[in-house]
Amino acid sequence: MIGCSSGAESVIPPKPSPEHYLQAIIDNTNLVAHLKNADGRYIYVNRKHEAIARVPKDRIIGRYDRELFPEQIATLFRAQDQEVIDKKKPIEFDETIHLPDGMLSWITAKFPLLDAEGEVWAVGGVCTDITSRKRQPGARAVVVSGYAEEPCMADPRGAGFAAALAKPFG
Repeated sequence: MIGCSSGAESVIPPKPSPEHYLQAIIDNTNLVAHLKNADGRYIYVNRKHEAIARVPKDRIIGRYDRELFPEQIATLFRAQDQEVIDKKKPIEFDETIHLPDGMLSWITAKFPLLDAEGEVWAVGGVCTDITSRKRQPGARAVVVSGYAEEPCMADPRGAGFAAALAKPFG
């Protein structure tokens, strides 16, 4: 029959793109994720980043760390990003940061995104909350003094990370 339709086509939703699937995974993970351009401006944060920071995405995108964090933290984050840019390779950092929910410890994997010429155009970061591991008996963490008399950062270059985890896990 020409011109007839069963209507089944309207019941089947269009197939999402691979980007849609990836976005869904990143936005629904328990990991904190972000991207910053090579100058240090945020160009992407996932939902978990918004929740942990208690700041909506639209107030983060386009801003620098120095506009969002106390000076010591912002300086440290920028130094980490610059190290990734200079080395053009992924680097892990062990951090303890004072956030609205208290002191939280993280393993942050930062990585460069390269353009066609091999130049870094962005730095990505994926942060795993390891607070419960750090609080186990025998775990070691180095915390330095930060803003407003609160401790805010630890072991910015990841030095000692293996030692900190090796003891509680044998």
